[in-house]
Amino acid sequence: MRTTIRKLIFCLCALSAGAAHAALQVEGEINPNPVRPGEQVRVEFTVVNDGMSTETNVTLEAEIPTGFDVFSDYPLEYADVYGQGECPSTSCSAGEDIVWTLGSLAPGQATTVGFWTNVAGAVADATDLTVNAAVIDGDLNQDDTVSVTTTVQSGQELSLFVEDNADPAAPGDELVYSITYGNHGSLAISGATLDLPLPAGVTFVSATGGGSESLGTVSWALGTLEPGISGTLLVTVMVSNSASAGDLLLINSAALTGMTVEAVPVAVAANAQAVTQVTATTPLTANFEINPDPVRSGDFIRAEITVANNTGSAMSGVVLQALMPEDVLGIGDSPTEYAGLYGAGTCYQSTCTAGELITWQLSVCGQQ
Repeated sequence: MRTTIRKLIFCLCALSAGAAHAALQVEGEINPNPVRPGEQVRVEFTVVNDGMSTETNVTLEAEIPTGFDVFSDYPLEYADVYGQGECPSTSCSAGEDIVWTLGSLAPGQATTVGFWTNVAGAVADATDLTVNAAVIDGDLNQDDTVSVTTTVQSGQELSLFVEDNADPAAPGDELVYSITYGNHGSLAISGATLDLPLPAGVTFVSATGGGSESLGTVSWALGTLEPGISGTLLVTVMVSNSASAGDLLLINSAALTGMTVEAVPVAVAANAQAVTQVTATTPLTANFEINPDPVRSGDFIRAEITVANNTGSAMSGVVLQALMPEDVLGIGDSPTEYAGLYGAGTCYQSTCTAGELITWQLSVCGQQ
């Protein structure tokens, strides 16, 4: 088997095309929860073929609830659909369906798609924003459905996000969860605790920040969180060797809790979800480097990713995407004397600004 490598700049790797079949299942996640009016929310769905044969013409449909701002089905700076989903027009509005054409999914194969947008500023507190999705096979049967919900809360103090460093992951791989937490309210939060229930199919390895594992849950006693404070914790797990391709590692209820520091304390909480696919092998891997580190204000930086196809055969339709980080100057998506992208990356309106999505379309990633 020969591994083919391509180098790109500011690129994170995402596998696009998949394979699939009958007994299609779908799982979803929505973050953050609760969410404030005007805050960005991200919705993701993972479709897996849990059957015994390949099925073609698989699609996923998700209905946009009232309460989300109108957003584009083209990658933009603030909101978009990813995974090649489409709305009836180029904008996606409440009541419309986003349709993802997933193509063929082989037994045990999965693919992840989603969208992000902002909650409308006028949504009332305690409003539940629910996204309903259905996966449909080539015979137009609705194989499985899922609903994900976040609740609007304008005075929400706490924030919590959970991200995996590899999706999909293979049996025997180490998987790292990055947990970002914060207090974006005006009151201190006392007695803050953070709990991360580990999914079935993994074994705990380590945790930063003094986290300890007991009965399958990693916990931290964070103490008092002052207004504006934030932090990131890491949890490393090992994917079980007995895990099978098509298994989904589900984190349904990571929770950050505490009490407001005031005359009449109020209990507050934030929750997060994450879904990770299991694959027989890790089809695409990526290693990231950025130099210099540390960097001074005004310095140039160079970010580069090495992407490898480990399957031994060519892969078509591969899409690589990354967000421009905050606190960097905008650049054009064409190489110039001082700054730019290489590897045929593109940005919206040919300008890459902080927070904007950069996309690389790779017609073939694999043996040449």
